[in-house]
Amino acid sequence: MADDQTVLGRITKIRGAHAVARFGKDAFNETDLVDENALSQGRVGDLVRIGTPRTLVYGIVSSLSVSQYDVDGSPQSGIMEVELIGETNTSSDVSATGFQRGISIAPALGAAVGPATQQDRDLVYAVPSRANITVGKVHPSNDVEAHLIVDDLLSKHFAVLGTTGSGKTCTTTLFLHAILDFCSHSHIIMLDPHDEYKTSFGDKAESISIENLHLPYWMLVFDELKEILVSEAKDTR
Repeated sequence: MADDQTVLGRITKIRGAHAVARFGKDAFNETDLVDENALSQGRVGDLVRIGTPRTLVYGIVSSLSVSQYDVDGSPQSGIMEVELIGETNTSSDVSATGFQRGISIAPALGAAVGPATQQDRDLVYAVPSRANITVGKVHPSNDVEAHLIVDDLLSKHFAVLGTTGSGKTCTTTLFLHAILDFCSHSHIIMLDPHDEYKTSFGDKAESISIENLHLPYWMLVFDELKEILVSEAKDTR
């Protein structure tokens, strides 16, 4: 478990849910001593914690860069950018209130950024009490499961984004399989113009194409029915 007194850096800028921290030369000197089993060492993707008078704010390290070099070219200080994701209320029973998304109290300038402990990680990534699905592991860990609350996922708009070949189709298939396994009687309509998902669901899906699509005439409005039944050529009307 990480030491609560360990300081990875100190806040120099806050803008909404985005924080910037500066760290010193010591962080670079310990590069060769990185413990692969450490929960958080300020690497990109790591969970970090920042204290306020009444809350403990959690964030994800999104970027690291060198801000100053020595005359010999060695790094002297660096910048850590953190996306703040939520908090716990330290003035009440944490086990009762739990982790809450969003920030009610922003960290102060100069506040210490520390590594997350095992207790922090269990709290932030706890299994939701509401109906949920498991969709993988939380990066960069290998043992923390990632959960999605089904009602929140399906009652709002969401998008799966990425460059070509990054795994958008596989991710979407994973989500849909997890939802179907959780609720076997659910019905999903997928518009698949590129025919990417035809083989992904086996007998769970019914593939409808222009070759096997049958529509009853009563579903068509008058203009659509006229276009089908009445020829444009006057001699064949």
